[in-house]
Parts: sequence; structure tokens; C-alpha cells
Amino acid sequence: MGWEITFGEAWRTPEQAALDASKGIGITHSLHTERMAIDLNLWKDGAYTSNPEDYKPLGDYWKLLNPLCRWGGDFKTVDADHFSLAWDGRE
Repeated sequence: MGWEITFGEAWRTPEQAALDASKGIGITHSLHTERMAIDLNLWKDGAYTSNPEDYKPLGDYWKLLNPLCRWGGDFKTVDADHFSLAWDGRE
């Protein structure tokens, strides 16, 4: 499809998750702290995109891999670069 993918946030420390949550930009018990979530960056022709529609084919593919796979493009607050596995009752 012509896209390049790089890691965004592959792991978040519990301390960083708590700090982000205190600022209203994340959650304390993020799946990133359990290494069950990753953010991916999409690039085309050297340009980064955060457009959820650009991530949709990757998100749809991810969800087909396993019933526990979640894509942030489906979240109430869209987080299109987020890919995770449901874990310990959290999604």
C-alpha cells in the first residue's frame, strides 16, 4: 500500500502513565504499561499522517487476527495509531 510504519509509543512506564493521567491525557492503568498496547506511526512519501482513515486498513487487519485485538480507531475518543490486546478486563 506504500506506507512505512514506525514505532510510536511501544512501552509506557507506570510512572509516566500516572503523570499523563494526572494531566488528563491518558489513563493510569494503560495497557502500554503491561506491554499489551503499541502506537504505530504511518508515513507515506516521507510525510506522517494521523488521519484515522489512513489507519483503517491496518486497524481492520489487526482486528481480524484475534477476537482480543482492539484498534483505537473504534474507541469513543478515536486514537487511530493505537493497537492493543484486551487484557485483564481492560481494552
